[in-house]
Amino acid sequence: MNIDISLEEFGLDVILKDERTITLFFQERDPIRSLSGQKLRTALEGLLEAQEINSNSEQIDSPLTNNK
Repeated sequence: MNIDISLEEFGLDVILKDERTITLFFQERDPIRSLSGQKLRTALEGLLEAQEINSNSEQIDSPLTNNK
């Protein structure tokens, strides 16, 4: 029996309109998990933008490598 039933680590794969996939992963103590409403939306949009920039730079830096 485990009394601690809180969600620990989890991840999401977000499929964009252009069919690219961006993975978001949240650690147990990630500060974003305590947000709600507009603050959460803003933080998630920032994560998606950062991931999109990283995925675009990976494609430019190494177009023949599929890192996914």
